[in-house]
Amino acid sequence: MKGLLSLLFSFTSIITMAQVHGFVKDKDDNSPLEYANVVLSALNDSNVIGYAVTDSTGYFSLNTTTSEGKVRISFLGYKTQEITVGSTDLGTILMAKDENMLGEVTVKAKRFVRSADGVTANVANTILSKMGNATDVLKHIPFVTIKNDEVSIMGNGTPVIYINNRKLVDFDELKQIQSSDIKKVKVITNPGAEYDATVNAVIRIYTSRPVGEGFGGSADANIRLERRPTQYGGASFNYRKGGLDIFGTLRYGHTRLFYNQSDNTKYHNWETNESIKISGENESWSSSLGFNYQYKEKWSVGAEYKNHYVPSDCWKTADTSKVYMDGKLRNAFSSDDVRREPMNRHYVNGYFNYNFSEETFIQLNTDYTNYSKTNKQNYVAANKGINTKNETDNILYAGKLKFVTPIAGGRLNAGIEGSYTKNSNEYKVGKEATLENELSDSENTVKTNIVATFVEYEKSFGENWSIKAGGRFEHEGFEYVENENDRTSRNNNGFYPSASIAYKNDNISMSLAYRNTTKRPGYFALRSAVAINSPYDYEGGTPNLKNTNRNRITYSLGWNDLQLTAAYAYSTNSIIYVKEMYQNSDSITIFHTQNIDHNQYWYVTAVYSPTLFKIWNPSLTLDFTKQYLRYKGMDYNKPIVTFEMQNMVSLPHNLTLGADMNWNTSGNNAAEIHYAYSDFNFDAYCIKTLFNDRLTLKFSVENLFNTSRETWVMETDGIRLEKWTDQPRRTFTLSAKYIFNPAKKKYKGEAASSELNRF
Repeated sequence: MKGLLSLLFSFTSIITMAQVHGFVKDKDDNSPLEYANVVLSALNDSNVIGYAVTDSTGYFSLNTTTSEGKVRISFLGYKTQEITVGSTDLGTILMAKDENMLGEVTVKAKRFVRSADGVTANVANTILSKMGNATDVLKHIPFVTIKNDEVSIMGNGTPVIYINNRKLVDFDELKQIQSSDIKKVKVITNPGAEYDATVNAVIRIYTSRPVGEGFGGSADANIRLERRPTQYGGASFNYRKGGLDIFGTLRYGHTRLFYNQSDNTKYHNWETNESIKISGENESWSSSLGFNYQYKEKWSVGAEYKNHYVPSDCWKTADTSKVYMDGKLRNAFSSDDVRREPMNRHYVNGYFNYNFSEETFIQLNTDYTNYSKTNKQNYVAANKGINTKNETDNILYAGKLKFVTPIAGGRLNAGIEGSYTKNSNEYKVGKEATLENELSDSENTVKTNIVATFVEYEKSFGENWSIKAGGRFEHEGFEYVENENDRTSRNNNGFYPSASIAYKNDNISMSLAYRNTTKRPGYFALRSAVAINSPYDYEGGTPNLKNTNRNRITYSLGWNDLQLTAAYAYSTNSIIYVKEMYQNSDSITIFHTQNIDHNQYWYVTAVYSPTLFKIWNPSLTLDFTKQYLRYKGMDYNKPIVTFEMQNMVSLPHNLTLGADMNWNTSGNNAAEIHYAYSDFNFDAYCIKTLFNDRLTLKFSVENLFNTSRETWVMETDGIRLEKWTDQPRRTFTLSAKYIFNPAKKKYKGEAASSELNRF
């Protein structure tokens, strides 16, 4: 840590020039303008002295031998400003919108802008603002994929998502955000030291800050039809008066599903064939209430409470099985598996921000989470049955303090954070069980204490170059207690450095970045409970899982409408799902997680997103992923090629049409041992807005040609499992959303710890 600080502050010894700095913001709502161009030239001629681009806070700084000259600030859609410089601190420069250009912004503005840490999509005043909700927008952001309501970043896995600096708790919340309210979306593929060492990618969604006061809100209703209908919808409200902002939401969802599945398992001299019908029904309620108070631009404080309640979540599986031994039918039976999983989660976030000046500020965030879930299983096969019950309780306390200030011509970002989590599981096997089994009662508690400090420094050099370097130190105290007697504890200390160097001019932006991260196993993966899928197949957790460590280097290029990313990653103790024999049994298998010694992969992703004929916005993505993974003498190294094409067409009368396709070859995904078969998917949609964009109607068809399926094979330890499902099938969705009085919340809090992800 001392060496890193010495390196960062050594820049002061070579800085002899003055620093002209300031902020560029929107005149109407005071929101920062990122990527505005700032050019410093001499007073008497047009010779350029310095050049800079504003960051996400609107801040810019440039080095010069003089504090006199003229500064020209330009940003697409705004009137260009030129001011005379008389001092190094220019304060806040407010930019007015150019009404004559706004109608052309959709055509001329770059939708996607490359920066050193990722790519930013400008949503406001582009065709993306017509897509519907935030989920629909994310589907059209480079490097982002969404399948079965799971968001992932190509090559990086699942991201942490923030909405106006507040961490996303439920994916369903994305559906509550109207795309017309989104200003921009930033995909960070190279997170810095500020982020938890478990974070591999970040998505930040920024909504527009409205002008005016009063009461406002929105209401929406949606219906989806696959085999069975699903409904969800809700309402939100917001009241603003002076610096006070009060907001809340209430949402309801009722999900129904049904699909077929077939499993074929071969091991040693055994073979099982299963024909399965799965149905499920889920009822959920989500609510939130919060406030924000801001005193001028000096300080702000706020808190938000969120509750997610699932009173009913029932899965039913009807299974017809045939078991063969040495090629001869050994057993044939039918089974019914009913699982009920009600849950309740309470989440509270509070924050306090204080600005010492435009450039120097502190941010304090705190979290509290209480999460409980009950899993009841009733399994019956051949008139013999077994009941199990697993109760889970989780609690989290977390806090984070961050300090940002300019220093030596750059910016310093430093802070400290800590968290305490406790996960308790109690697993009971019904004493009245009549089905022969090898299950037993168990109790386990996992306690984790994490304390971390971080420091990060970023600086621009000349007109084109910039660097960012930082480090993060984390101390993790881990304690695992099983059945009140078997106690395991360990301390993990880790230093996680990160660094990047970037080059940018008017047409090209490039960056080279390195980051070291870890991955802590989720509490569900650490459970000691074991569930029965059939008399021959169990599934469960692995309490002694180790943390994964990963080193990753990334090269990124942005050139006009082309975005290119190439990366290489090397991991130790990666966590994978495997199929193995259960304890000493010769006929029972178990599906659970395990650590592997090491694995590595590399990938190249190219995205081309032009605007054609002023109305057509296609996007072409080509991804090649190759991993090198070996487990128990077998290699899982076949690469996967993915091709995507998205099309959005803007027509008169506020009508938008779209068609998206996705195809991938067969192969092994990164950090996985199952072999996925090729897949093709095609979606289409139509969007119509009415009443000055206050009412949005959308009709969409997913998997139009009914070709997308989940089909894969897993082979480990002499066990081969082949799985096929006909989910998802062709799905129709009709949605409507109405907005009244567009006053929206200005909540500035963010999650204090990524420990939330482990729940």
